[in-house]
Amino acid sequence: MSVLVDEEGDEEKCDDLNITYDHDDYESDDDEDEAGESDSDHSQTAYGCVAYYNWKLENGERASDLAMSKAKPWPQIPTLTIPRGELLGCLLGARMQQTIVKKSSFIFQRVMLLTDSTIVLGQLRHEPYKYNMWTASRISEIQTLTDIRDWYHVDSGNNVADDA
Repeated sequence: MSVLVDEEGDEEKCDDLNITYDHDDYESDDDEDEAGESDSDHSQTAYGCVAYYNWKLENGERASDLAMSKAKPWPQIPTLTIPRGELLGCLLGARMQQTIVKKSSFIFQRVMLLTDSTIVLGQLRHEPYKYNMWTASRISEIQTLTDIRDWYHVDSGNNVADDA
């Protein structure tokens, strides 16, 4: 959830900053007023991330708007597996979330980071030293930039980051 502060200092309600794979079919199951969402994803040609602002309007309806999106070409590294590509997408999402939260005039009450990779979600919930150096360094950076409790699973069919 977030609170938007306009130029006069008046607060406006804004729901979430969501960084997720698919935003269109995602619905929050709580009644909080403001938040953000971010999605991250990959393919074998590129990986990317999409971030949305979500908020509750005065009439009770919910609205959202694109905050930022980014895509990068798939690195031509022979050892880059699909789970590693998913990890890169999540790292991009974590960096994007950090930039939005720091640079935005909004005060976010909640941030949600969504991924369709259960492998990466599992990795993020463990200590990085359990993995090889390449994976551990990326997990460590994600854990430093984000609160692990803000990471959620979204099914692949509902991943808006595919549009990045």
